Amino acid sequence: MANDDVLDQRSANRIAEDLVRRGTVEGPLRLLRSGANYVFRAGDTVLRISDAGSCQAGQLALIRRLSEAGVPVLEPQADLGIVGGARVTLWDYIEPGTRLDYAELGHGIARLHAIPPEHLAELVPLPWYGEAPWLQIKANLDTAASTGILDAAEVDALQQVCEELRNWDILDSDQTVVVCHGDVHPANVLMRDGRPVIIDWDLICLGPRAWDHAALLTWPGRWGGNPADYSDFAKGYGADLSADALARRLARVRLIGPTINIVRLAASNDRARDEAKVRLRYWMGDPEAPQWTPL
Repeated sequence: MANDDVLDQRSANRIAEDLVRRGTVEGPLRLLRSGANYVFRAGDTVLRISDAGSCQAGQLALIRRLSEAGVPVLEPQADLGIVGGARVTLWDYIEPGTRLDYAELGHGIARLHAIPPEHLAELVPLPWYGEAPWLQIKANLDTAASTGILDAAEVDALQQVCEELRNWDILDSDQTVVVCHGDVHPANVLMRDGRPVIIDWDLICLGPRAWDHAALLTWPGRWGGNPADYSDFAKGYGADLSADALARRLARVRLIGPTINIVRLAASNDRARDEAKVRLRYWMGDPEAPQWTPL
């Protein structure tokens, strides 16, 4: 594999195409997601290709443990092990587009938060929730400011937000720490047989329960979601954190982090450049700032 055995898209494409040629999966292939993992649709199967050094085996054990605890997850069809230098797993394809049952999703996240961390720590790493690279907002802003995408006023506006959010991941001593999914939003939930299943557990972590509420708090305002979605989620979860100071602060973190990373990407991606300018209007206080589009 190229680049010192780090999985890249060319390698992932080659592995996926080889599996089609062998008849392991049916073509044609369609890339659904790229990044830390490469995810392809192949007929009624989803092909997930991960770096061989990833903890994918632990992830599969995690999925089984979560299912046993009543957390709604999607279990794999098969684990093909190491293929072509990468870890390959097969999953059922679920057609997106069905409206999510947010109350059931909230209930599922409540079940996750009730699991003692030590029951999962033996299976996968559980980092602190603020450690992910995309959340190093001050350092990432320094990089973004050097791309030439931002003007001086935009840099100042983002720096002010970063200053307001300084030490955002340090909790008061009375905050309970739970196991968080880390990325609860509609793209990571599918409906199967009328019930939600939560996918993409790569950002599982330890943090306050508010971390798994935060993304949905901004769902209607920034991403075009239904204002009732979080309300339904909160009913299923058993607690509404929409007025909670920590949850609102974390919701802001979950907006500024992706904005800065879009700016960084914009230096080499025209689509990201257009989206960056849309998002910057919000941070510049434009009352007519349009809603955002995920890339």
